[in-house]
Amino acid sequence: TMPCPKCAESIPADSSFCPMCGGTVRAGTEKPVVAGGNRWERQPGDFAARIESSDLNALLSKGLAVQEGTTGLLFQDGKFVGQLDPGRHTAETVTDRLKSLVRASPFSAVLVDSGDVPLSFSGQDGLTRDGQTVEFRVDITIQLASPSNLYVNFMKGQSRVSTVELHTRLRPLLDQAVRTVIGQCDASELDVPHLELQQRIQDDARSAVDGVLESLGLGLERIELIQFENAARDEARIQESRQKQQLEQEK
Repeated sequence: TMPCPKCAESIPADSSFCPMCGGTVRAGTEKPVVAGGNRWERQPGDFAARIESSDLNALLSKGLAVQEGTTGLLFQDGKFVGQLDPGRHTAETVTDRLKSLVRASPFSAVLVDSGDVPLSFSGQDGLTRDGQTVEFRVDITIQLASPSNLYVNFMKGQSRVSTVELHTRLRPLLDQAVRTVIGQCDASELDVPHLELQQRIQDDARSAVDGVLESLGLGLERIELIQFENAARDEARIQESRQKQQLEQEK
């Protein structure tokens, strides 16, 4: 199995779509990053896509379009020289903005999200201090922080890296951080986590992933959602509610 790049639920590794959220999962045949109309665009499930060219002039001669919501990071000789924001670019506009770029020299570009990137993580069988098992979910948001680190440490010569790869790197770190906190709490404390507990989980989760994200050229913007579910407790409450209803009906 693998996590869905949209909702992070476990799905069969050969899936072309997610049965949980309906999101598209990248199929085996990869389309070129430079599409028709001289557009730079990523495929569904891509976190970043790399472009190699021996001559930027050739791409810019007809005008190059960068998709809305993405940014093109430009590198020459392994060094970050600037970025192309969403919109259409020509050789003249690029040269005016990027003084250090040598248009006739080979270059690499990495196409990434220009804004927030949400990721969801879920876990099962977290064991509380009083022996209850709970399911949990944590949603985080990341952003590009260091183009150079992204290029050197994350892309590592690959043409594409997926949100699944990023999810795979971060999941065990977040999973362990949340499970550690769960193990120090009674199940009743997790029913409606108080502010101090929420903050503690956020701090521990941030500490767990900050170093890895920094090395990959990314930054953790926020931890948006922390939810806990206790199936045994929920079932007990349902049974209790049914018994009360039955007693009321018998009166």
